[in-house]
Amino acid sequence: MAYKLMLHEIRKNRGITQEELADMIGTSFFKVSNWEREITNLPLDMAFKICRALGCTLDELAGNEVTDQMRKNEQELNEALARIKAATKALEDG
Repeated sequence: MAYKLMLHEIRKNRGITQEELADMIGTSFFKVSNWEREITNLPLDMAFKICRALGCTLDELAGNEVTDQMRKNEQELNEALARIKAATKALEDG
């Protein structure tokens, strides 16, 4: 599984320890360690949390090549999502 190597590499490049990452995503140090060593599989919901915490994409985490267009698309989606959240909050606040 390619993500194992990338999880370790991305985490280390960000200067974050396994314990810090575990705290950021609401899990234990042991689970992060097991994912990095491929002892257990990384659940998809935790992969999303890791990506948010580390500021990377699922493709990067999985070791897939990420193109400039993919980054642009992701940025546009994140901006659209932020606008939707803001509009929803405005509607709720009345």
